[in-house]
Amino acid sequence: MKILGLIPARGGSKGIPRKNLYPVLNKPLIAYTIEPALRSCLLSHVVVSTDDRDIAEESKKRGAQIPFIRPIGFAQDQSSALEVVTHAIDFYRHINVEFDLIVYLQPTSPLRSVEAIDGSIAKMCEYDADSLVSVMDVPHQFSVDSQMIEEGNYVHPVGGDIGRLRRQEKTHYVARNGPAILITSPATVENYQSLYGERTLSYKMSRMESMDIDGLEDIWYVEQALLRKDRPLSN
Repeated sequence: MKILGLIPARGGSKGIPRKNLYPVLNKPLIAYTIEPALRSCLLSHVVVSTDDRDIAEESKKRGAQIPFIRPIGFAQDQSSALEVVTHAIDFYRHINVEFDLIVYLQPTSPLRSVEAIDGSIAKMCEYDADSLVSVMDVPHQFSVDSQMIEEGNYVHPVGGDIGRLRRQEKTHYVARNGPAILITSPATVENYQSLYGERTLSYKMSRMESMDIDGLEDIWYVEQALLRKDRPLSN
């Protein structure tokens, strides 16, 4: 089975300028996605899709493949993941290379492990599904059962009595964690014009692994998590 690990990394970023190259503990952010992808036992290729020459050079230096520079039309603020994946599929088809699965790995999830990458691929291969998306548990206090609508100085629950449910009685929800991992296939993209199709598997990740870089404050939290991860356990 041929599986493409596709890392989208455009040059433009409004939240953090040059986000994909931003230093996180003296390594560019994108390195934290390239490195576990290269350690995967199941990815056939690890490709960075970028419109930016500096990102391309840095990615190549770290071992990723740069078979193309993404056209500027697919690297805008409004460009979708579907467009990025479709461009990669079309590029490889043009050189007679077909992939069974595409594993889409956003650099904004730097704590994603190689175990999560391979575990999600293994689950996708086990089930008859159109796609897989990584998720995390929604804390019970943020679930729909706990949400309230604010009107002036007063609040009222979205549904039912404000004290109706105890924690163990609430519905369990999960949410996409970025997503850190999205797996699709050329067949799903073609049949549904979508990355998801009709049958989407979930792959649960911890809250720590699900940390997503959006603003500069998130960089600090990720750095603290990385420092704690590397710290040897005390006796």
